[in-house]
This record gives sequence, structure tokens and C-alpha cells, in this order.
Amino acid sequence: QTIFTKILVSLFMCLVPDTVWASYMITPRSGYMITPRSGYMITPRSGNMITPRSGYMITPRSGYMITPRSGYMITPRSGYMITPRSGYMITPRSGYMITPRSGYMITPRSGNMITPRSGYMITPRSGYMITPRSGYMITPRSGYMITPRSGYMITPRSGYMITPRSGYMITPGSGYMITLRSGYMITPRSGNMITPR
Repeated sequence: QTIFTKILVSLFMCLVPDTVWASYMITPRSGYMITPRSGYMITPRSGNMITPRSGYMITPRSGYMITPRSGYMITPRSGYMITPRSGYMITPRSGYMITPRSGYMITPRSGNMITPRSGYMITPRSGYMITPRSGYMITPRSGYMITPRSGYMITPRSGYMITPRSGYMITPGSGYMITLRSGYMITPRSGNMITPR
């Protein structure tokens, strides 16, 4: 009877479709991890996600990147940040923006600059200012002007001057005056005059 029972179970296993067993998952023993064979990748089943064990991180194989499924985003665990691999940049999906977590700022990698998407502007968080890297200047996009926040002033770096764009004038804020630095003079543009307030 035992042999007969085993034969029946074997026949049943062969006849039942794989979908019956699709509700099970392979889990590693405590202290072990599941690693794919060389040349293979671990992909989640439809409708599922791969989550690392507590204290571990998912790292892509050399030459590969981790990409979220359609309609999903990759978010770091509490207390962690997502940093791009050397030579790569993090770009938001179409229609989305990258915003730093509370208390953090987005800084460009050495030798790179942060540029806003077409039609957008970079605005500093409350209480912060955007300052250019050493040797660089902040220039507005075509058709825009740089205006200081309420209570702040734009001052040029040592050895530099602020010059208005063609067809524009620099006017002080209410209650302020434009004063020249020691050794400099204010000269009007061709065809213009300097008039006191």
C-alpha cells in the first residue's frame, strides 16, 4: 500500500498544473541569502516585490541597475539615502521631481551641476540660499531674473560686479540705496542719466 500511495502522489504531482503551487515562496534559512547563479537574476513574481532582510541592502550586479516596476518608485529605508553608482546620475521619472528628505539637501557630485527640468526652477528650502560653486556664477534662464528673498540682498563675490541684462536696470529695494565699493564709480549707460532719489 505504501508503494501504491507513492505512485498515486507522483501521478497527481505530474498532472496538477504549476499554478497550484504558485502560492509558495522560497525562503532562505536563518543566516543565509538567496543568490542567483552566474548569468541569472532574481525577479519577483507578478504583483510581488523583493525586500531585503532587516539590516541588509539590495545591490545590483556589476553593470546592472535596479529599476522600479511600472507605476512604482524606489524609496530608501528610514535613515538611508539612495546614492548613484560612480559615473551615474539619479534622474526622476517623467512627470516627477526628486525632493530631499526633511533636513537634507541635494548636492551635485564633484564636477557636476544641478539643472532644473525644462519649465521648472530650483528654489532653496526655507532658511537656505543657493550659492554657486567656487569659480562659477549663477545666471538666470532666458527671460527670467534673479531676485533676492524678502529681507535679503544679492551681493557680488569679491572682485566681481553685478551688471544688468541688456535693456534692464538695477534698482534698490524700498528703503535701500546702491552704494559703490571703494575705488569704483557708478557710470550711466549710454544715453542715460543718474538721478538721485
